[in-house]
Amino acid sequence: NPMRYICTSIVATLVLAGTSFAATISVPGDYATIQEAVFTASSGDVIEVSQYHTETGTLMVCQSITIQYSGPSGFKPIIDAETDGPVIEFCDSSTEHIVNFINIELANGSIDGGESGYGRGGCLIFGEGDTATFTGCHINNCTNTSHGGAFNVTNDRSVHLDTCLVEDCSTGPNGFGGVVYCGSLNTDH
Repeated sequence: NPMRYICTSIVATLVLAGTSFAATISVPGDYATIQEAVFTASSGDVIEVSQYHTETGTLMVCQSITIQYSGPSGFKPIIDAETDGPVIEFCDSSTEHIVNFINIELANGSIDGGESGYGRGGCLIFGEGDTATFTGCHINNCTNTSHGGAFNVTNDRSVHLDTCLVEDCSTGPNGFGGVVYCGSLNTDH
């Protein structure tokens, strides 16, 4: 029945029109910097970073995305905060973020956590309900004058570390947790 096929085609077209597909964005291919790629990405997108790319300053992330390097082992792309803020900061919003970092080096984050330092670490500042997953990452030289040199995982925040090297992270003289101050931490391997 030709009419049945036309109706089926129209329904399928309408269903697919409302479906969004994740894009893979290349740095430096599509954008010169990871930050430019993040600003244009939609939730669910993957940002593929080249092996020798170095990004400086704090990376602001406002959606649920994956930032990864999937090439040969060895030198990893670097996000270097240059001790002028955290390495990564999730935008403050009512939306919960789930962000994955795969085979990235995250370095030289430095913050003054203050008395209300919940979710504020030298590597990452994130909000309640947010989740950050780090797989095969190298996290180094992150500091916080308060608790959690790299991560302050408190008040419904979650950090997952899988086969990561975390080193040379510290707190101030009255802080706790040079690497992490815990409310929720999941470490594998």
